[in-house]
Amino acid sequence: MKKRLSLGELELDVNKTKRDDFLKAFIAVKKLPATDPDSFFAIASYHGMPYKPREVPPPHIPPNDTNNSAWGGYCQHANILFPTWHRFYCLKLEQALQKALPGGDVMLPYWDQTSPENLRSGLPPLLVDQTVTIDGEEKPNPLLNFSLNARIPMPPDDINSDANAQYYVKDEGYTTVRYPFSGVKNPEHAAAMLLNTTK
Repeated sequence: MKKRLSLGELELDVNKTKRDDFLKAFIAVKKLPATDPDSFFAIASYHGMPYKPREVPPPHIPPNDTNNSAWGGYCQHANILFPTWHRFYCLKLEQALQKALPGGDVMLPYWDQTSPENLRSGLPPLLVDQTVTIDGEEKPNPLLNFSLNARIPMPPDDINSDANAQYYVKDEGYTTVRYPFSGVKNPEHAAAMLLNTTK
């Protein structure tokens, strides 16, 4: 059985081929049309946006005992299913990456946020650097963001009653950024707000 690498281990010279294969596969998955079930757009949509009706019972998740509606779509948050559900989500992404580069050595790396190195350094460079080197050529980092290749519309009323749903509507070409700079509608404004509060 192959050993799963951490993001930090993936950046070591000894793992250069695995790192390059992982990044090449990620580029390929991001380029797939939004309608392809192995595309980054489709897999990311499992996590909540765009909302899709559940294809398994119950079609709607009723409000919980605090009278708040559950998260629309498939993603499980704030309940006991959170860790199990996200393991499947990561497996689906890993399978898509492996399919995108069938001859490569591709495995989804993990990030241990509790390791001494990560507590000291924060996010690994592979997640935040603007560019990466793949097969000796400098390219935009495919892990840094994603430009939507389809529009995310307002979810139908019968799927989601969240008053904030309007803020999740995104046009094709919208580029995501990692939290805390993501914001909801305006990442530049969210970044400025964060920087102003940390001065």
